[in-house]
Amino acid sequence: MKLRLVLAAVLASGLLSFLLPVFHKAGSVSRAADGGPVVIATIPVDGGSFGPVGVAVNPVTNRVYTANGLGSSVSIIDGAANAIEGTVALASSPLAVAVESSTNRVYTVGLNSNDVSVIDGDTKTLVTTIPTEGLSPSWLDLDQTSNRLYTCNANSHDLSVIDSEINSWLAMVPFAADVRPSAVAVNPVSDRIYVANNSSSSFETLCSCITFGTSCPCGNLPAGTSGSVHVVDGGTNTQIAAIPAGTGADAIAVNPATNRVYAALSIWTSGETDYGIYVIDGVTNTVLTTIPLNGAPGGVAVNPVTNRIYVANYGDNSVSIIDGGSNAIVGSVSGGSGPFGVAVNPTTGHVYVTNPLNHTVTVIEDPALPPTATPTPHPVVGSVGGKVLVPPAALADASSEPSGPPDAMVGIWVGLATATAVTAAVAGWHVVRRRS
Repeated sequence: MKLRLVLAAVLASGLLSFLLPVFHKAGSVSRAADGGPVVIATIPVDGGSFGPVGVAVNPVTNRVYTANGLGSSVSIIDGAANAIEGTVALASSPLAVAVESSTNRVYTVGLNSNDVSVIDGDTKTLVTTIPTEGLSPSWLDLDQTSNRLYTCNANSHDLSVIDSEINSWLAMVPFAADVRPSAVAVNPVSDRIYVANNSSSSFETLCSCITFGTSCPCGNLPAGTSGSVHVVDGGTNTQIAAIPAGTGADAIAVNPATNRVYAALSIWTSGETDYGIYVIDGVTNTVLTTIPLNGAPGGVAVNPVTNRIYVANYGDNSVSIIDGGSNAIVGSVSGGSGPFGVAVNPTTGHVYVTNPLNHTVTVIEDPALPPTATPTPHPVVGSVGGKVLVPPAALADASSEPSGPPDAMVGIWVGLATATAVTAAVAGWHVVRRRS
């Protein structure tokens, strides 16, 4: 079942009576071979009758943002205290959230609105809304090197391109009528945008309920349903490739250091299940391997420092930890009820997982490990999109303002105090705008 689109149906209809939560003891852990990870906190979030869903992290401010679905709000979590420090009310029911670390602007999309809500992370207030010019935006991601925000629009079969600096719609990338975009992820190094498609027929045959289990009583998707990952050139705003992805990709993430793309498959079809992670080579646009999962995944996130991938599995209430070098599952953690959204703070190594059914965020601590070697990494580059990259060691600390003109774009690593773990690696670059 395509959970992201099912969420759209539920939020639009308000039908929640068929939710079947499966409660596991929060905080139980199956440690990886290296002694981690471990749950360090469970944070209650007032997400209304269903939420939180999406989650994002600002590693500069150590703040975590959750999109609270039917709570019509965004919660702000202090990453040091693991406590809610504020809530921003919205008119929409937000599913997804992204944050621009340099400006501390927070962006959300909601299924009962075709707009992007823009929040000032400093003042915790709604700044403006931006029309996407699309229908039913379900997910979004941000390219901080180009100040481009992308929203995938399920009902209009397209991808909106928004200038996050001036809060204005720029362009639309159309897809075929049989493409229902469900998630989007950006590689700022290659300037490629990856759009997950969980197939055309899925939306018409969706249940009007959500079931966390082994079957969908409202009717499965037809056999033969197919999905794909669509690759967009950020420079030309055109599709350049379409990669087959089993019965449908429902979530997606990118590791810019290794140029690997991770597409989560969480599909129920007639007589079959297909749960796993497709690992895609961003250079050749081909599937390298598939990593099987025991439960249906809802979200996926990458820590580019440790080359670990985190998958929130709402199907069995767990979080899987994958080593990006070996493509092997190296650990799992039992989360809350229906874990769905996942985000990583590479500075602290903390992983944040939303649990919509028991209204919590699980905080996982994963030890800072050197990354496992991955074949064919990105070559070292001196600039991204015309912005100069300055070695992290040249800066006093990750939050310092670089010297130079106010409009200079400088790459720094916000995940580490020193360059030790990212020597000559593209993984560590994070582009920020120096404020005047």
